[in-house]
Amino acid sequence: PTTTGTRTATISLSNNDANEGTYTFRVSGTATDREINVRGNAVNITSGSTTINVDRNTDFGSTDVTTGSVTNNFTIENTGVNSLSITAVSSNSGDFIVSFPATTIPAYSSVTLPVTFNPTVAGTRNGIITINNNDSNEGTYTFAVRGIGTEQEINVQGGSGPSNIASGTTSVSVATGTNFGSSAVTRTFTVQNTGTSNLNISSVSSTLADYVVSISSNIVAPGSTATLTIVFTPNVVGTRAATITIVSNDADESN
Repeated sequence: PTTTGTRTATISLSNNDANEGTYTFRVSGTATDREINVRGNAVNITSGSTTINVDRNTDFGSTDVTTGSVTNNFTIENTGVNSLSITAVSSNSGDFIVSFPATTIPAYSSVTLPVTFNPTVAGTRNGIITINNNDSNEGTYTFAVRGIGTEQEINVQGGSGPSNIASGTTSVSVATGTNFGSSAVTRTFTVQNTGTSNLNISSVSSTLADYVVSISSNIVAPGSTATLTIVFTPNVVGTRAATITIVSNDADESN
């Protein structure tokens, strides 16, 4: 349609039928002025929608808090006969980043709206995307989005219990296996990942050569463990105290 309102026309087919040489029928349609519509994965997302699913691209899935981000694309359509002005696009959550300049969408055209999920903390993160425009009845177009922030979490255990060994502890005890006694000995400790994304261990080390440290795996999946082996072979007589350092991508216990 070239103008707004109801548009009616007669379709004529001229032919050599003996009694219907001119075959006619009526058609009618209504043209809107300017009309915004948003799609995700080619599926319509109505204004005010709170539906979260992969089909509409409103479910961003899971990504790591420290290193991850996910960008989903949406389509803003103008199904009207006049240009649609987009004056602003925003998100009510810092977990969902929208960088979209003011623009004009010609009649029957569309533009791509990218939205990036970059979670600030672990867990389910919700947001509302708002598109301000000059559609007469949907000038504030909104729809809900959701994603899950994942995070790795290191925990170390030792001893026959076993017992947790807090990061930074200077306490040495038989219960945690950190007291190696007075002879050469090999002890194993458990490195747990109690988080929801991979724990990456970049190095393990000791401040004294008397303690030789190794780890069974540098990547610990969520809910899994690795074995930290410490071999104590004293080089001199007397108490030999050392600090063991595990460097990882844990957000608040990186070493």
